[in-house]
Amino acid sequence: MSNPQHIFEAVAKARNGLEDVRPVGSHTAVNYERKAVRLLRFVLERRKTDKDCWKNALLPYADKANSFFAMRAAVVWALRDWIRRQLEVWDTCVATSDTPGQLRAGASIERFSKDIDEVNAVKRADLLSASGRQPKRVQSKKSDLNKLPMDWRQRVLSHCGQGERAALTWLLTVTGCRPAEVVKGVELRFEDGRVRARIMGAKVTTRSGQSWREMEIACDWIPSDLLQMLRAKRTHTVSIGSTSKLRYLVAAVGKAALESKIRLCPYHFRHQLAQDMRGTGWKSEEIGAALGQLVSETSSIYGKRRRKGQGGRSVEPQVVRGSVKTASPVRPRSAFDPASLPAAKALQRKKGPKL
Repeated sequence: MSNPQHIFEAVAKARNGLEDVRPVGSHTAVNYERKAVRLLRFVLERRKTDKDCWKNALLPYADKANSFFAMRAAVVWALRDWIRRQLEVWDTCVATSDTPGQLRAGASIERFSKDIDEVNAVKRADLLSASGRQPKRVQSKKSDLNKLPMDWRQRVLSHCGQGERAALTWLLTVTGCRPAEVVKGVELRFEDGRVRARIMGAKVTTRSGQSWREMEIACDWIPSDLLQMLRAKRTHTVSIGSTSKLRYLVAAVGKAALESKIRLCPYHFRHQLAQDMRGTGWKSEEIGAALGQLVSETSSIYGKRRRKGQGGRSVEPQVVRGSVKTASPVRPRSAFDPASLPAAKALQRKKGPKL
């Protein structure tokens, strides 16, 4: 069996392309896999008869920008994962001189690479224009804060009363932790009249996220039964079985406690905490540490920024300022570097002026 040159070129290109791919955390990988299965099943059933199968697969999600880009990113991630596995098969076949197996793996790599190019070529604006659909504005958790009463968290906590539901809601309120971090379990310790929380991070990669963070929390809002337990036992872990259970719990509590059409979710607490920290003078590095970020700029996506004359007030965070410890130092906001611009990078790749 011959060795087509184009397969070798496709394999080399695919291998080089994977080197610069940013890894994702385990939680994101599970989420991507669930999303990608829907699109891949659709495409595999229609690939032979539909030349625009990728466009038709993404069309139902074009109305909302968040959904469209999330689904497209998920399927690209899945295709890259398949390429990575086929590269391992390719290397094994090379080592064992299995030429037919090598070529089969190479053909799969070439096919998946073409799929990635086709997926990336699908533009949301083109889908909307061709189908006549109208884009739908997605209401963000950040924007929802303006529609909630100033004391919405206190109302929710008051409605929960005591027990596990109250402990989970209190934890979201005072720490702003992610749902996946609650699933892992947050360890609470009672020390010197304050609670110290240790959170094992989610969305952690080599370039983002903190593997763990600790912080002191005031006892002003803590449910009385949880405080009594901590005083007696000194330690307690708050957790829940799954993120879906937590989302359902928060939505149910919010619906019962608030006269609002907004469906409350765990990330509302995270946005509100960041907004309060910013409003009471916390620096971006401090906010990033409390939220489990590795780079301070990331904290800017949470909470709204109030300008002079906008009114409103910020609630003093229950996290004790200066008490937050993280696995790695939070990198501060970097200065502007003209060399980081795409045009400058392209210029640097050139060999230089011709003489």
